[in-house]
Amino acid sequence: MQSLDDLRKVAVGSGPNGVPILLRDVATVQFGPDMRRGIAEQNGEGETVGGIVVVRYGANANQVIQTVKQRLDQAMRPCRRT
Repeated sequence: MQSLDDLRKVAVGSGPNGVPILLRDVATVQFGPDMRRGIAEQNGEGETVGGIVVVRYGANANQVIQTVKQRLDQAMRPCRRT
């Protein structure tokens, strides 16, 4: 199999007098959306996003963490439910 057309030509059965029934005769063959590769949940309440923060050599890791938390808080303000 090299293409969708190759799949369309696959015999899935036979009709009267042994005439092959091809996949294209009984189905629409097309590419679908990409498969999801992972999911992150927060406290079992639904999907969320994740990320990685890389601290540059010589930087104050604690300060970087605090700054990231502040920026995330700012970014989430418009999204928070009341």
